[in-house]
Amino acid sequence: MTPVIGKKVLIVEDERHIGMPLKFNCEAEGYDATLVEDGPSAIRQFESNPAAFDLVILDRYQNRDILPPAYFDNIARYVENGGALLLASGPELMMPPPL
Repeated sequence: MTPVIGKKVLIVEDERHIGMPLKFNCEAEGYDATLVEDGPSAIRQFESNPAAFDLVILDRYQNRDILPPAYFDNIARYVENGGALLLASGPELMMPPPL
């Protein structure tokens, strides 16, 4: 396996029981992982240094807040500039709507 020392991952996950194991496993593989729990925190990370991350793992379904359009603008620019994005979500999106 190729070492990934120095590669940085931003994990955007609002559920700690999911985000913390993701962070732990990324770090166990040699990544420098940053976990943020909401869209506004992720926007601050991007605004401070948009090229700082080699990969973003994004929970598309955020329970606590609706993600603002500026968040997706930042993500779009990140991907357009060669950033890697892993879009993830929980089973909520696979469940049928309530009757």
